[in-house]
Amino acid sequence: MERARVLLLTVFCSLALVVAGQDEASGTGRAPLSVRMYARSIVNVGEFYSFECWITNGDISADMKWFKDDVELQNGDSRIVIERLGDTMLSLQFGRIEVQDAGVYKCVATGTSGTAEDSRHISVIEAPRVWSPAQQFGIKGQTATIKCDHTGYPKPQLYWRKNRRTLPKNEKYIWGGDCNSDLLITNLEESDKGEYVCYLLVLETGDVVNYRINIDVVD
Repeated sequence: MERARVLLLTVFCSLALVVAGQDEASGTGRAPLSVRMYARSIVNVGEFYSFECWITNGDISADMKWFKDDVELQNGDSRIVIERLGDTMLSLQFGRIEVQDAGVYKCVATGTSGTAEDSRHISVIEAPRVWSPAQQFGIKGQTATIKCDHTGYPKPQLYWRKNRRTLPKNEKYIWGGDCNSDLLITNLEESDKGEYVCYLLVLETGDVVNYRINIDVVD
């Protein structure tokens, strides 16, 4: 009988030590709250995409919210939908990603076992695209303006090429700077006709576009 009492007392003391350790670690004895956000760091313009945030530990009934650049996001924007799926996941869904959607996204959960958050910096890219006509012309003896209107984000660097060589910047060929994407060819001659290449390079992504434009010279 005495032996059983000693054994019971030993078990009770052991349990007390465990509980005391939990109380000391968390202050409440509850498991600390933690969340994890799942999202790619780079998304494309026009993409249908969703971010996910999961409660990975602690109070599964915790309140969950999304923030972008420290501003709370709420349903009401026609392009986004915030939805609680089950007890542990909150999604942020985009109808179409736009350039201005880049920023720092944060998921914050608040419950009886505290507050937890996770965040990601999301970059938005748009592949370069040219919409200028592939056939253009200029008048002999005058200055011709060759256009290479384009989009892209981050903004691509632009170079003009002919015969596989980058055109120099001089009195004959004026491009870059205030000319933006245009190529100005002064005192247009017959020898200036032919194929020119508008070369776009996005340093951040390595995307390259070679857009060929055929130039004709008329009297």
